[in-house]
Amino acid sequence: MNEKALLTWFHEKKVSQTVLDTIRERYGTITSYIASGERMGIKEDALLQKPPSADEAETLLADLAARGIRILIRGEEGYPAPLAAIPDSPLLLYAKGQYDIQDELAIGVVGSRKCTAYGAWACEMLVRELAQYQITIVSGLALGIDRVAHDAALKYHTRTIGVIGNGIDKIYPASHKGLYAEVEEKGLILSEFPTWAQSLPYHFPFRNRIIAGLSLGLLVVEAKEKSGTMSTAGHALAQGKDVFCVPGNLNSIYSAGCNLLIQDGATLVRSADDILEQIAILSLQRKTAKKQEEHALSEEEKQILTAVRTGPQTPDDLVRMTGIPVQEIHTFITLLEMRGLLRTASGLCHLTQ
Repeated sequence: MNEKALLTWFHEKKVSQTVLDTIRERYGTITSYIASGERMGIKEDALLQKPPSADEAETLLADLAARGIRILIRGEEGYPAPLAAIPDSPLLLYAKGQYDIQDELAIGVVGSRKCTAYGAWACEMLVRELAQYQITIVSGLALGIDRVAHDAALKYHTRTIGVIGNGIDKIYPASHKGLYAEVEEKGLILSEFPTWAQSLPYHFPFRNRIIAGLSLGLLVVEAKEKSGTMSTAGHALAQGKDVFCVPGNLNSIYSAGCNLLIQDGATLVRSADDILEQIAILSLQRKTAKKQEEHALSEEEKQILTAVRTGPQTPDDLVRMTGIPVQEIHTFITLLEMRGLLRTASGLCHLTQ
């Protein structure tokens, strides 16, 4: 049975992603777990041992597709590579719109839902400057700074990603119906929650880690000292991401969080240059690490990379182009994937960016 269809069906039936992830770690696939007849001693056991028919599962995927919803599975083509790299990335994502390779150069923009005029001005100014370099803007499609960030990205013609804390076809707040449609058309909307899920307070920390995970760094425009925005900053720091903060009025509760983060070592931002400089450093570090990695390659691995530089190749193509025995080619492909130099999608080997 189609693994993606099966995962989606169980998730829609209230089997958590944590449970599904654990099963895949132990058994490889959900299908293998069901075939084993074993139990994990969890409340979902009874449901998991009564899988849908192939038609039921495929019908669910077809229904989602008819509503413009795609399912992205970690480790498969289409799943955002930066998000896959964090330790607690979701196994399954619901998506509307398209993920673009450009989105790997993304900055998360977060802040207070009750932003001040100063916060809104600073947010639009910084997004406008980032848009000049085609930096993707990631935010949460909420009120306040989130709204300003998405609107500015659309206004200044750069891509934007909205990460939501409810089912992907539920619009919250309802006043954002037009914004939601425009982000879907010109960017991407993501959720890890089943389609029926309502917007609940405990969902937002989960959403916040995705915003941070998709981004090279996080820009905090305004934040109370204790707020969801500070939670997102915490996720970014835990993931090893840079945090950038707009300094604010010492008398404003909406700047208290930013000022505290700056005091603790976050980068004070006066213009987008402060962010772009750090992104350039990160890009250079990645390129340098990749070059160092390539110097340590075996002759066979170098031959494979040379072949793939001419365009995506199947393993059979690589056997023909390099002369490496067919029984060895997959081993070298796996080694190159582990080094982060090669990725495989739809049976083709591609160079990573």
